[in-house]
Amino acid sequence: MTADPQALGDLPDPRWELMSHLRGIEKKRGEYEELVAQRRRLRALFAAEADAQAKVDELKQRDADELARQLVSPKGRHVMVDHVAQGIAEEALARATREAEVARACEPVVIERMAAASREIAALDDRTLPLAVDVMLDDARALAAEIDADTRRLRAKYARLWGLRRYLGDTPRLLKRLESVPAPTHPDNVSPDPGELLAAGDAWRRYAARLVADPDAELGE
Repeated sequence: MTADPQALGDLPDPRWELMSHLRGIEKKRGEYEELVAQRRRLRALFAAEADAQAKVDELKQRDADELARQLVSPKGRHVMVDHVAQGIAEEALARATREAEVARACEPVVIERMAAASREIAALDDRTLPLAVDVMLDDARALAAEIDADTRRLRAKYARLWGLRRYLGDTPRLLKRLESVPAPTHPDNVSPDPGELLAAGDAWRRYAARLVADPDAELGE
């Protein structure tokens, strides 16, 4: 686990910066999801108003149909209007309408906050890869230092080998025996082949993807 550099009294390193950045994205996405849930609740109030209105309309239509049948056949049974049911339905509609009006007033604010949060998340996402690259460059600097150290060791070994050639150079008969020792590649001539370069590029690409998901990820071999 990456230690908090501020707790250690150090300046933030690239890996810690990436971790803090990803936490910020996670927090902002949580805020966005809460806004989405808020809008969903507002839309539910609109649906409740529509349902209440449909219930009132249904009762009114039922009573109108009953009245129409009474007018067609005056000698039929007397029309009984259920005023209690209508009253309950109209009270529910009035309550749903008040709640929906408040929801309509709030919805533009929620939509604007959602848009602002979405823009912020997009801006944060745009910064993620550059921050991951900062970590990769830090690793690359460490790798370059290792290569330099290895090269210095190789140069010392190379010098010892060629020192023998120089020592035997004054005696051609003995120098000829050195031909049995293969000449190693000089450190200055060491370079990866194209296949190795492609594989290494793919390894860094996979590393970048792992870093975006987990700032504690390592490059590996």
